[in-house]
Amino acid sequence: SDVRDVVSSGTIVHVDKEVLRYNIENMLLTRFHSLWVLAYEQGRWTAKFRSSLAPKLRTFWNFK
Repeated sequence: SDVRDVVSSGTIVHVDKEVLRYNIENMLLTRFHSLWVLAYEQGRWTAKFRSSLAPKLRTFWNFK
């Protein structure tokens, strides 16, 4: 997977994260991007926002 810093300052960073999902046999099920907004507050980094457009995985698990 890939992580790209989109916009950052001293206490806020916007990150474009590529997410890869695998099954138990290590076969790639899906790949998508997720945007994260992280903020440094009170001595630690916290996630403030996450937005993903992950596709549905029904076809991989044969859900009815």
